[in-house]
Amino acid sequence: MTATVWEDVVEPDIHQHLMAPYEPVDDADSYPGLRQGYSGPTAEAYRKGDSPVVLFFYFLPVHIAACSNEYHREMLPRRIDEAYQRYRKKQRRNPDLPRKTRRDIQHDMETMKPIMPHELCQFIGLLVARTIAPNREKLANHRKTTDVGAISRGSFGSVLSRDRFMEISRNLHFDSNSNVRAQTDRAWKIRKVVEVLQRTFARGYIAPSHLAFDEAVLPSRSSFNKMRVYMKDKPHKWGTKLFMLCSAVTAMKSGYAAIVRNLLEVFGADTRKQGMRLVVVDRFYTSVALAIQLLLMGFYCVGTILTDRLGYCKQVIENKKTRPASIPRCSFKIARSKLVPNMAAISSWDSRPVHFLCTGGSHEIDRVGRRDGAEQVEVPCPRVVKGYHAFMGCVDLHVQLRLQRYSLQRALRFKKYYKSLVLGLIDLAIVNGYIVHKAYHKNKEWYPLTHVKYMIKLHIQLCQLQATDMYEGNTFGTQ
Repeated sequence: MTATVWEDVVEPDIHQHLMAPYEPVDDADSYPGLRQGYSGPTAEAYRKGDSPVVLFFYFLPVHIAACSNEYHREMLPRRIDEAYQRYRKKQRRNPDLPRKTRRDIQHDMETMKPIMPHELCQFIGLLVARTIAPNREKLANHRKTTDVGAISRGSFGSVLSRDRFMEISRNLHFDSNSNVRAQTDRAWKIRKVVEVLQRTFARGYIAPSHLAFDEAVLPSRSSFNKMRVYMKDKPHKWGTKLFMLCSAVTAMKSGYAAIVRNLLEVFGADTRKQGMRLVVVDRFYTSVALAIQLLLMGFYCVGTILTDRLGYCKQVIENKKTRPASIPRCSFKIARSKLVPNMAAISSWDSRPVHFLCTGGSHEIDRVGRRDGAEQVEVPCPRVVKGYHAFMGCVDLHVQLRLQRYSLQRALRFKKYYKSLVLGLIDLAIVNGYIVHKAYHKNKEWYPLTHVKYMIKLHIQLCQLQATDMYEGNTFGTQ
């Protein structure tokens, strides 16, 4: 693809625009055929929006926890041998210990009661409680039976005993190791949870016309994690990478998606009949070929782009790494494609040059607020770039809710990497439940719960569950 497929570069006079009175740009027609229908929680999810525990079970159905007891039986012979060897070492150091045979240890370990679904929910409820009140030095302090000065005693023991909590933690498992796919699927340990969330996230939310695509991470530094990658720009640099497709309005996660590979899986083959959608993309994924393919599939695209991408307009590329004093801040260049309708390449100056590629969107000059030292100033930019900045941060907002506040994954550390990843996936479901809860109360007379009050209510409801509550179809008091 040569330079002849791009029209001549246009460099608008931003000084003249700043001298004129500001008039907001109407971009209603900048994306022709953009979907205009309802977006938000589906009717089924909306009916459950008032109860945190009902939303929790909507995204994570009761039946997904079935393999922990099977895993316990599978690991029992090895654990008996290890426990017997530990006992022999202790006995050599302390001959006064009561005498035990291997059969005695086997009998003690075989008498463990099967893990019940309501106990697993209580286990999750206690972890939620730890995310709300984490400042107890270590998990064991939540079980203290006496006050220490002004520090109150723990209360975890009133829900699950210490030994039962540790038994559940030790045997937490979600997929059978005997399955043939366990030898070839790197994500097999968490595959069942991933598939359930893929299905429930998509069925619980009608995606809007504006979507944000970016990568996120489930933190994990374990060398046994075959999905572990290094991402230098993330707060948690080691972990399992997720491709997240979020609503640009509410940050609701619609499901995992690698841009082209799974967009049709998320929206279906007739996505174009529903109307066009706009996808806001990160620069590591944007390319001319991707923008054209998305346009054919029924998606407009706008995003920053690496300048070495094949087919990108060379005339708008800035060679300097920092903005010279002679170039006004936020000055920009635009080159339109001759072959693809509404495709444009844009370069804009801030402290560094930023390059964009878009299909659709208004190229008229609008204004955005920027910091100049301690002051807030208005600077010009194309309307399509203003839209990019408005929508791109939604994935980061979802990550902030998941990792920086009340994170199950960070509440407890495991030797087994996949247990931590499962808690990260449960965090995703809880955050999506909270977003649906806020949408439910948007048109109500009373306000939604704050994030911390939502988590408090969820942990209370989970800890109060009994064996009689765990059956398919339980509405937990909702209609």
